[in-house]
Amino acid sequence: MTADSEQAPNYGAVTDSTEEKTLEEVYEVLGVGLAQYLVWGTLVLVLLSDMSELVVISILIPYLRCEWDLSVTFKIAISCSVFFFYALGGVLFGSISDKIGRRKVILFTTVCLLMANVMSAASPNKWVFLMTRVVVGLCIGANLPTTMVFASEIAACKYKEYGAFVLTFTASFAMMLVALIAYLCLNAIGWRWFIVLLSLPIVIALICLAIIPESPRFLVVSGKKEEAIATLKKFFKWNSLPYPENITIKTYQDEVRGNIADVLKPKYIRSTTLLSLMYFGNIFIIFGLIIFLPLALTTGSVGRCTNKVTPVRVSIRTI
Repeated sequence: MTADSEQAPNYGAVTDSTEEKTLEEVYEVLGVGLAQYLVWGTLVLVLLSDMSELVVISILIPYLRCEWDLSVTFKIAISCSVFFFYALGGVLFGSISDKIGRRKVILFTTVCLLMANVMSAASPNKWVFLMTRVVVGLCIGANLPTTMVFASEIAACKYKEYGAFVLTFTASFAMMLVALIAYLCLNAIGWRWFIVLLSLPIVIALICLAIIPESPRFLVVSGKKEEAIATLKKFFKWNSLPYPENITIKTYQDEVRGNIADVLKPKYIRSTTLLSLMYFGNIFIIFGLIIFLPLALTTGSVGRCTNKVTPVRVSIRTI
């Protein structure tokens, strides 16, 4: 039990009569404990798989070039398909998660991601592989924003940064981990088994997703009071705290959830523009380098073609 969780006796007057409390007030009593750690840990596994799939294509492209004699155009198509549908998946499933729930979207797209990974490993040709990368892009686009929102909705406002920090660190760690695993065993097991190996966190994540409940904040804004209370009782139990039975939660039905046009309203347009520019710059630099460098630094073949990597020769002619 954490120090934050030990604040339960401070709930005070609610023991005498039934009181309607906001979710934030209940979260203050709940604190941070096993319930939050379990949900955050599950989301870490999901995000670890997602970020691995974004990075792995830069490692596999040279091997796929040897396997299927890929043209430059097709290599670009594989890389672009992932990121294009990543953007599309974020817009599409972000809206859906506001309507049907965070957990349902993450569970569905994680199952699809696992199936797409297995099909990628078993791809008989480049066209099947390209189609699987399209599905992977959609799933990643759905998972990344939804996991961030889910992580911030299971604890009091003052603890939100804990979940955000863990997931942000996981994104960076995943990039390093994929490169390390590729260095240690890619040539030994081949690119197909390498994809299967990277799918193992997805299997563990699916098991955990079957255990964790829906986001209480989503249930509250959806007007699902009974489900919200049942979820909170489970959280209190996991944190080894008694749930006061004479507490009822304030809920309301928000009918305008999930409208992407809201970010373009006058009161949000400045934040939307600035955040979009910042995100574009970060993604352009980080993934631009990740995807481009493996191809820029080698002109020879790797994997099955030859074990020799020929460095790029750059000559500068003076006029």
